[in-house]
Amino acid sequence: MAVLAGFLAPDEVCEFITRVRSELKAWAIIDADQGRLVIALTLEITGLDIGNHTSKVNLLLYSHEDLNIDLQNVDFRKTIDIMIGNNYYYNSMNIITMTTIQFTGKKSVMQQIEMILSGQFHAHKGVEGVNVVFGGSSQYKNMFYSQAALSLLQAGAKWKQYKDDNAEFFPLL
Repeated sequence: MAVLAGFLAPDEVCEFITRVRSELKAWAIIDADQGRLVIALTLEITGLDIGNHTSKVNLLLYSHEDLNIDLQNVDFRKTIDIMIGNNYYYNSMNIITMTTIQFTGKKSVMQQIEMILSGQFHAHKGVEGVNVVFGGSSQYKNMFYSQAALSLLQAGAKWKQYKDDNAEFFPLL
């Protein structure tokens, strides 16, 4: 399984999902929080409340000729799982949580996603996680962050895996 993790600005998430759907021809979406399948024959993301009620989506790599599927017969080897990072105001801090992308299929799919991140979202790789409560740090050279997420960090937002996490992330310089 290939995994990408990093930080997108909250207003980039729908755009990112739309771009991935367009490039990879992912016509169906499972709204994992609501447990429902959304067949979308356009690239508009409708019926999903990204960031408020939807924190995870599965993009299904099916052509629209193969969309006679339901939740019982989905081949999950053809899904891209996206845990959607969000923007929280928690303990008077602006927090951006991590977005995680997982795929179990061909390596070329994750390479295309990396190209979308670096091209359209000007994503960079390399962050350092620092435990701000107990000390200690680790470097994650494969984690990404978009230019817009960096701008929010520079304006005072915090990057975290979870909103109440002890660790904060910073770009490697």
